[in-house]
Amino acid sequence: MIGSAGRKNPKLGIPQYTSPMPNISPLKNKSISLLAGSGLVLLLVALVLVVFPTGRKPPKHVTPEPPPPRPLPWDDSNGDGGKTPSPPIKPIDPPRPVPIDTSPIESILNNKELSFEESATRLLECTRQENMPMEVRLAALDHAFNLDRWQALTLCMDKPLPSPIAGRLLSGIHNLNESRKDQVSACLHLIEHEDPEIRSQAQELLAFLVSSEELASDPDKLREKADAFLGQVDEMGEEVSGQ
Repeated sequence: MIGSAGRKNPKLGIPQYTSPMPNISPLKNKSISLLAGSGLVLLLVALVLVVFPTGRKPPKHVTPEPPPPRPLPWDDSNGDGGKTPSPPIKPIDPPRPVPIDTSPIESILNNKELSFEESATRLLECTRQENMPMEVRLAALDHAFNLDRWQALTLCMDKPLPSPIAGRLLSGIHNLNESRKDQVSACLHLIEHEDPEIRSQAQELLAFLVSSEELASDPDKLREKADAFLGQVDEMGEEVSGQ
């Protein structure tokens, strides 16, 4: 039914038609209002949760505090409660080497009145001086060996003989190629040295001189071989090689 006949307009004489109004109860209007209000509240809650998930305000940016300054070496030498820093520490200079006094050697070498043999004798006296620095004693031995090597080799018989001096004598014997007899005689004394390193080096050199390298680790047999070598040299009046 589209509509019902209306009343005629008294002025125009045209009948009027009116549309029927829906019949909505007051209870239904109230439900619609509540539903709309609930939806609005839920929308606001969702918006709050999206913006602030934890329900708290986001923390502000905090600048980290700088580390505390390193403490200075305070002292209280002036009685102000340690408010005055101590003076900077000066570096300690390393000890300076003490110069070696070689004047005894120089006085012997500069004495023109002394022969080579006499100069070597006095230099060996310096080498035997225990109160002299070892550097001076070794320097005196080197000069004596250059002036009279045969006399210098007599140091091999000294007891006790310091290891540095014995080692320097071994070096001289290595370079002494003119007389095998003197080399063997000097090594015979050094194989009895108290220093095991000196003994070992002297045994190896002596074994080479008498051509018996297999006896280098047997000092007793090596000594017998060396004595036999020297006996042959004395009998023949000249050097022979060991057999």
